[in-house]
Amino acid sequence: MAEDGPGDFTDKDPLFASAGTSNPDCHLKSKAGRYTSSGWVYGTDPNTSPCIDAGEQSSNYTNEPLFNGGRVNMGAYGNTIYASKSPCKIKNTLTNEYMHNEYTYNQDNGIVQCSSLENPGWWSARWTFIDLGNGYYKIQSIYSGKWMNTEHYNSYVQCDADDFGWAAQWYMVNNGNGNYYFKNRHRNTYMNMQNQSDQVELSGTLNNSSYWILETAPKPY
Repeated sequence: MAEDGPGDFTDKDPLFASAGTSNPDCHLKSKAGRYTSSGWVYGTDPNTSPCIDAGEQSSNYTNEPLFNGGRVNMGAYGNTIYASKSPCKIKNTLTNEYMHNEYTYNQDNGIVQCSSLENPGWWSARWTFIDLGNGYYKIQSIYSGKWMNTEHYNSYVQCDADDFGWAAQWYMVNNGNGNYYFKNRHRNTYMNMQNQSDQVELSGTLNNSSYWILETAPKPY
């Protein structure tokens, strides 16, 4: 059997959205989201294509939407705005801990937690971003399908099945060195880890715990 590498999938199904039809759809399946003729869909694919983040490492990938895994997808839509998305981990720059909902995924108004991961492949630490335009995003748990929001006016971020409109919209800013901060559109509060507890907190001002790094989740996706 040939070794895995860019362009070598002799023993793997590329997992196109639909193949073997008179009108095939060659967008790659992804749990983190893929484009369709009706727009983006999330949480509909049970599997993620091995062709995602599997193109030539030297190839440009910057036209792919957030989150793109830092490597181009193989196939017709690689390095385009229609490239299927990659799952993302979100790490706090102060604590080096990761957002997850491992213990609250089955709860509405469940706390978004932040801690070290017992297993780096935890599905509960995988997130996807839905671009709403003008710098705003919704953030969805790939594990539970629920949305980060501030609807219930708690001091922490929670996840719910309902996205609650503006309460689930986050203004996302790259501060220039790959670190991001997230400001809620509804309450004008920032995600942070100021008290270094096990939950993602909210405050009215930025502080040294308000910055986050987006990391590619480990394969398999």
